[in-house]
Amino acid sequence: EKLPAVHQRIFMYELARFYRSLGILLQGGIPLVTAMGMVRGLLTVASRTRLDQACERVREGQSLSTALELNHLVTPVSLRLLRAGQIVAIKGLGGFHLACDAANPEAVARLRERKQRPHRPLALMVANCASLKGLAKLSAAETAVLESAERPIVLLEKRAGFDAAFPGIAPDTDEVGVLLPYAPIHYLLFHEAAGRPAGTDWLDEAQPLALVMTSANPHGEPLVQGNDEALERLSEIADVLLMHNRDIVVRCDDSVLRVRS
Repeated sequence: EKLPAVHQRIFMYELARFYRSLGILLQGGIPLVTAMGMVRGLLTVASRTRLDQACERVREGQSLSTALELNHLVTPVSLRLLRAGQIVAIKGLGGFHLACDAANPEAVARLRERKQRPHRPLALMVANCASLKGLAKLSAAETAVLESAERPIVLLEKRAGFDAAFPGIAPDTDEVGVLLPYAPIHYLLFHEAAGRPAGTDWLDEAQPLALVMTSANPHGEPLVQGNDEALERLSEIADVLLMHNRDIVVRCDDSVLRVRS
């Protein structure tokens, strides 16, 4: 039985706190169903009903996400949390990124504090090159590199309005590192932010969402590679972890390029 829409929205907002607490208990060796019962008190009455139903499905062998019928909610919930100022660790192809809303100076400052990166510039992910209009100067050569299959971070000259739009991203420098989406989860987030339009025209249209994307590893440590490792090493940095079941075989950080013509 589906919950009323208002309860669905409440449940979505509760997910971050629920999963964070659940993760701590699971790391302590507490069985999943037992842990779900222990964090039950964090939920509203309507959400507890849904959790109780999910516990029965977990006992029958379903995964937690399947039991809670959350797979279709992962992207909208993640986007809501990002827009609310949360720091989300996103699993990519060669490692994890720490992401936050680049237009939220409080979120950017909190990410810098947790990652112990007070001054160095942060990379910015936008949906496409059209989204950079008014923010950065972009030559044909730089566009080609940004849109290449390798998807590197490209250093671009900032325009006058950049620091006002994204304070704290690249202070005290004339350049900003920019990259475009390359993993499926990146495209899902930008598609969600665009309003889930049909077709592919939106991929070429300017989109307002801009995310900080910086490597998700504690200061001075190697890149995070696996899901269990992420839960252990990123719990004090990220508010939420957005993961999938595709293994990262080799750690690989994003390349950073400056185009000379």
